[in-house]
Amino acid sequence: MLAEVRQQSIIDIIRAEGKTTVAELCKRFKVSPATIRNDLTKLEATSLFKRTHGGAISSNRASYELTVLEKEVKSVREKRAIAGAAMRFIQPGDVVALDTGTTTLELAKRIAAIPGVTVLTNDLQIALHLEMNSECGVIVIGGALRRNYHCAVGTFSMQMIDGLHVDAAFVGANGVTVERGLSTASAEIAGVTSRLMDISDKTYLLADSSKIGKSSFARIAPLNAVAAFITDDNAPEDFLLQAESAGIEVIVANQQ
Repeated sequence: MLAEVRQQSIIDIIRAEGKTTVAELCKRFKVSPATIRNDLTKLEATSLFKRTHGGAISSNRASYELTVLEKEVKSVREKRAIAGAAMRFIQPGDVVALDTGTTTLELAKRIAAIPGVTVLTNDLQIALHLEMNSECGVIVIGGALRRNYHCAVGTFSMQMIDGLHVDAAFVGANGVTVERGLSTASAEIAGVTSRLMDISDKTYLLADSSKIGKSSFARIAPLNAVAAFITDDNAPEDFLLQAESAGIEVIVANQQ
């Protein structure tokens, strides 16, 4: 089992059962106590649980946002399909903005094949991938580091964005509804995403079907502020009909 998959399973166990022990996890995953302790040390930074002597207990937070580690192993096929469908909106020589997120990271992996593209991003993983695997121009938005999410946020980030212009922005969201539009768990993330939308000729929302019908803490923009919403083929039919009736273009990406 991959370490990332095992660590996601540990989070799920603690979330469901409220607590666990190193001995129980060793037995379940058939690995050594040292391996489990390393997993718990790494995951403790997510604040989803607290370490105890010999195990861990849930932090019982009323609400939380999935960390990058959790997002990377969730809806992987859907995110890849969405990224593939978004490629039609990028042409050689374009300047594009990529919002922070694991779906936009999947898009970055595909952008590497398009000649002459310049990417503006506040996501450190996206910037690093493009630096190592492409000839794309990369402009990194600086600012305060949002720990566990590998991105820059805050006033300085938004000041850097002001005065710039991109052909297209590809953004994400934690929640998508026709009534409230795009929303996310962090007001700082919402601010940066909204600013990227402001400097773009067109904005494309990339969000898998698990985000549909959910409303998160901070509103980013109304749904009709995007040129198109690209989601996967698990999107509920009632949402598609409601969005269509509201004049919103929804592109459904078929999973391979």
